[in-house]
Amino acid sequence: MITKKLLSKYLLLFLCSLVVFVGINSLSNFAFFNIMDVLYQPHGPKGLLKVSIYVASYLFVFFNLIFILFMKNGATFKILIFALFILLNVDIVYYLIDKNGTGISMHQIVLAYHETSHILGAFWAYSGAIIMSLLISGAILVAIKVIRKFIDIKFFYIPIIMLPISLVGSYMVFNKSAYSAYEYPFYAKIPMYVYAAKSNGYFDIKFKARDTLTIHPDSAAKYKNIILIVDESVRGDYLSINGFNIQTTPFLDTYDNVVSLGIASSGGNNSAPSQYIIRNGVQMRDLPDNKFATLAIPNIFQYAKNANFHTYYLDSQVEYQQLQNFMSSYDLEYIDEYFTIKERKPFYYLDRKLIPKIKTILSSNDHNFIYIVKYGSHVPWKMNYPENSATFSPVLENMESVEFSNRDRAINTYVNSLRWSMDGFFKELLSNISLDDTIIIYTSDHGINIAESGTTMHYGMELNPPKTTATVPILLFAKDITSKYKFDKNIYSHFMIFPSVLDLMGYDKDVYHKYNYSFFSDSVSGEQARSFYSGNVFGNGYKNVFDSKGAQ
Repeated sequence: MITKKLLSKYLLLFLCSLVVFVGINSLSNFAFFNIMDVLYQPHGPKGLLKVSIYVASYLFVFFNLIFILFMKNGATFKILIFALFILLNVDIVYYLIDKNGTGISMHQIVLAYHETSHILGAFWAYSGAIIMSLLISGAILVAIKVIRKFIDIKFFYIPIIMLPISLVGSYMVFNKSAYSAYEYPFYAKIPMYVYAAKSNGYFDIKFKARDTLTIHPDSAAKYKNIILIVDESVRGDYLSINGFNIQTTPFLDTYDNVVSLGIASSGGNNSAPSQYIIRNGVQMRDLPDNKFATLAIPNIFQYAKNANFHTYYLDSQVEYQQLQNFMSSYDLEYIDEYFTIKERKPFYYLDRKLIPKIKTILSSNDHNFIYIVKYGSHVPWKMNYPENSATFSPVLENMESVEFSNRDRAINTYVNSLRWSMDGFFKELLSNISLDDTIIIYTSDHGINIAESGTTMHYGMELNPPKTTATVPILLFAKDITSKYKFDKNIYSHFMIFPSVLDLMGYDKDVYHKYNYSFFSDSVSGEQARSFYSGNVFGNGYKNVFDSKGAQ
């Protein structure tokens, strides 16, 4: 017999379910209702059935969540609640830092896996979002505990049986449908993404031996020493050498043997894709590389070896002797010396510790190719410069994340970082080396977003990423470089760095033109739109238009 008391309990359960439904859908910008719109569009029988199954699987997952929240007390309930708490926090954090997004994506999971060297910096940079997420999820736990006392309806067998069915069933639908998984509740979405990434090999990249390179240069190298420096998170339009209204590069502004190519477009909007593109000559037409074909193509070190250069790879970012950015032991076969820094603190001296090594290499009689990965201006920016070197204030406090409300202080902190880690680095480097027979190509792996475009996420967005995350500089350093070469401005991109290095090494135009234009020998007419890549290099990704100038 249905009593008034029992009816009120079920009514309260219904209201709680409604609140949960609205809450979890807010993390995906209410994408479930977009699916419902699709459901009511004209479809053939197969299309309608497909979408209906998709929505049904969503509802199955959702109701299983409700059953879990109202399980009987016990060890199983506590384990499941703890797992839900962790997964919910992950999704909320990504939602808070990317307000235009839909919570965490598979790309961001893969990115986090491959950039573990930056995990402490990420915790610091997004500490505000993490704290807010913990407060929200903590309040939710308290609310659930209180409501469970009022609703004396406790399930046991139903959620235990439904949980594996809902996870497996939703993954099968996700894997077979044309839709993504971001519409699903967090506890199903994240395991789906992890399993899909694992099953597609995105975690265990299928590294392979590089193809043998039989090509050799047709002429002598243009310089005895070629240095390629890839900095971290340096935004091209924030440099005063490129016209920024704050003097972030006072040394370079008056230095004679440097030319800026203006605002350039990065290859990707986070470190791994851009570094991979630069090292291997990967072009936009090669992406996404679902078959891992680019892992076998000759890398920049193979071309350097065939041009009789000694090869060096210097990385101040990673822990001692670690690899990152899709490098493997197969790449190390063509590197004569791999140099990392054992003593990691203070962070703002990491790049400075590379300078004695560079000086030693250049003092040899050999032809040298040096690829350098700088620590640069990675978040948190306040750790990238000594406090007594700060020029601009006020700045962010320790452990303070970037928010819309503190953007001015965030910019001050960032430009202080640029002055020390970029301009200050070159001031010290160029006072220790000669450019008589040396050229330096300098760029950054990606730009940075400083609480703009409706998001506080700094870089790495997969969908509709801000152009700021791909806005980088390209600078060239060499004696009398402005009299030797003529360059345009604001038309170049990362996709041109690899062929430009081959050009400097003496390779024929027919060789490097298979990749792209060279800065030094080609006139880029600007008929092609520059673009950058977002997403997983070896999985789902997107081509994003940067502007209408230059070459891809």
